[in-house]
Parts: sequence; C-alpha cells; structure tokens
Amino acid sequence: MNLNIKNLSKHYGEEKALDNLDLTIHDMKSVAVVGPSGGGKSTLLRLIAGLETPTGGLVSVNGIPIDYAEKKLREYRKRIGLVFQSHNLFPHWSALKNITVPLVKVFGTNPEEAEEKARELLNRFGLGEHAHKLPVQLSGGQQQRISIARAMARQPEILLLDEPTSALDPQLTKEVLDMVIELKEEGTNIMMATHEMAFAKRAAEEVIFVDNGKIGGQERSEKFFEFGNNPRLDEFLSHIFE
Repeated sequence: MNLNIKNLSKHYGEEKALDNLDLTIHDMKSVAVVGPSGGGKSTLLRLIAGLETPTGGLVSVNGIPIDYAEKKLREYRKRIGLVFQSHNLFPHWSALKNITVPLVKVFGTNPEEAEEKARELLNRFGLGEHAHKLPVQLSGGQQQRISIARAMARQPEILLLDEPTSALDPQLTKEVLDMVIELKEEGTNIMMATHEMAFAKRAAEEVIFVDNGKIGGQERSEKFFEFGNNPRLDEFLSHIFE
C-alpha cells in the first residue's frame, strides 16, 4: 500500500475537519490511524475511500491520483473495501445475500460464482452456519465480521476500517480484531481508524496520530507508543492508558 497526500483539506462551513494535511505511506501492509474524537481520522478515511470530496489537496492511492468527479469515483470505489462503525448490513437479507447481492448487482459477478465466493468467505471466518440468518439473529461481532467478509469479497486493493469495534463489548471486539489480524497476516492491505491502542500496536506496522486536522505524529508501531518524543502525543496516550 502506497499513499501520497498533499495539502488535504476538508471544511464543513467554518469547521476545518482536515487542514492542509500531508501524509506519505510507502510500501506498508497495515496502518492504524489514532487520535482524539473529532481530530479528523474518520474524515481522512472517508476521503481516501472516495466518499467525501476534499475542499482542496491531492490524494494518490498506489500511484494513481483520485479523481473526485462522481463518474470516476464510482469506478474508484470498486477498488476499495470499507467497513464502518455500524455494520450497515441490509436487515431484510440473510448474511449470504448481504455478500452475494452486491457482487452480482455492482460488480457483475455471475450469481453462482458470487454464492460460491460468499460461502467460502463465511466458512473461512467461522460464519458458515449463520449463512441464512438475518442480521437481527446475529451478535454484533458476527454482524461486523460479515460486513468485513462482504468488503473482502471484492478483493479490494485496500481495506479501510473506520472504528470497526467501537460499538462492541470486549468479547465481541476480540472476535473482530482476531479476524482483522488474520487478514493482515495473509497480506491484505489494511488502514484502520481505531481507539483500541493494543490492537493498533499488534496489528499495524505503522501508526499515525491525527490531531486538529493535521498529522501530529507518524512512527513504526514499535516506537509509536514510547513516551518522550512528542508532547501532544504523550498527552493523548496518557489519557488513553490512565
């Protein structure tokens, strides 16, 4: 995964969610984005995903600049997998249909091939027995894991995760984090916004600190959590770990 971001801004009226942010990521498989609530990390992921249009600046993914014209964005989004805080599963469809229907309708996959791929993913992640259950019949962790499986069905260049465990209790959080770590170890390119510092330390090669709409720190994960190098980051981590 390679990202090159220059002077990226996103304004909502007078509010500056991102303010001339610069970021370079070179040849990384997994990156965690951390920071205080409202600091800009989710906005950054949404801009990389092509779900928001920047006020200004440039975003290049794997050497190709994102063209934010709507027609171009529709094609670009097919290259990216995205999972939100809420799983966003269709409530009236089974787990199986939540994976197969987007493959058929959006990506033009043959229905038989789509079902084969969906069942393979569900079985791979220990969800095969839940294929015909509706989301309401599943735990929050199972729903989120199905959402990740749906994102992986399209074989994305990058899997973007926006606080995927924020609504889950510790046991369900572990289920989701174990799945993400398995994908990372298999070579999936992952960029995640998370408040789970232990997860960021374990799953990410590099950690980025986004604060007040700018990059406040960027380090390899084994060094990121060392105190004494960045006063603002030290303050943030001290609140997290207190």
